[in-house]
Amino acid sequence: MFSSTTTTIPYVHPAVRSRVKRAIDVVGSLTGLTVLLVLLIPLAIAIRLDSPGPIFSAKGELAGGANPSACGNCAP
Repeated sequence: MFSSTTTTIPYVHPAVRSRVKRAIDVVGSLTGLTVLLVLLIPLAIAIRLDSPGPIFSAKGELAGGANPSACGNCAP
């Protein structure tokens, strides 16, 4: 039924292997993470000063029967 044993290699666009594109992607992601970090740290401090208790809390809940599952919650 299948008599052909040759395989074809799929075409890969040259931009996929570009080192410049990879460098731009890495620099862009690091810049984005830095901007988010600068915005989220003051937000976490404001939540901590405004709300009593921990910022993150974990509690066990029953999910669909008797199987306890851990649920993570963030303080409002």
